[in-house]
Amino acid sequence: MRELWKDIPEYDAYAVSNHGRIRRTKASRGTRVGKLLNPWKGTDGYLYVTLCIDREIKAVAMHRLVCLAFMGPYPEGKETNHKDGDKANPRLDNLEWMTRTENNLHCVHVLGKNGSGKNSTSSKTYIVTSPVGKKYKVKGLRKFCREQGLHKSHMFEIANRSSKQKTERGWTCRHHRIRLDEHQTA
Repeated sequence: MRELWKDIPEYDAYAVSNHGRIRRTKASRGTRVGKLLNPWKGTDGYLYVTLCIDREIKAVAMHRLVCLAFMGPYPEGKETNHKDGDKANPRLDNLEWMTRTENNLHCVHVLGKNGSGKNSTSSKTYIVTSPVGKKYKVKGLRKFCREQGLHKSHMFEIANRSSKQKTERGWTCRHHRIRLDEHQTA
């Protein structure tokens, strides 16, 4: 598919392509027209770009910009669905409007995922180590953090190695890797 570019409504200094790329359309201090922006992956798995509007910096999800430019404003009660289930794929041909319910049904019936699947944080097991070295095998990290007075988002970032922070108040966290002899087949 040929790459097409459209100006982004509400963000007049930028354009977006149907391939999900963002570029500057107006020069600004330290930037040039045509410069492609470098996306970054958020902790939620979506790709973001940082836009500067009236000297205000704003992080915006790339799929939202593609939809805004090519599909118009979000219809009430609708959200973006990634057809292939890949949150890091903001191409126009991968995006569509759906209600939250339709999106959840698509996730289960088309992609074969559900809220307790392997990608769900509620189904993952973590090894949490206390400041004194005691190890805990934890199934529900949110509940554990609440009980211990820890920031759950910091612990998830430590476990996912998406943070420079290595501990939360001396506690560490990592994903529990299941060995083949631990794995039970039904």
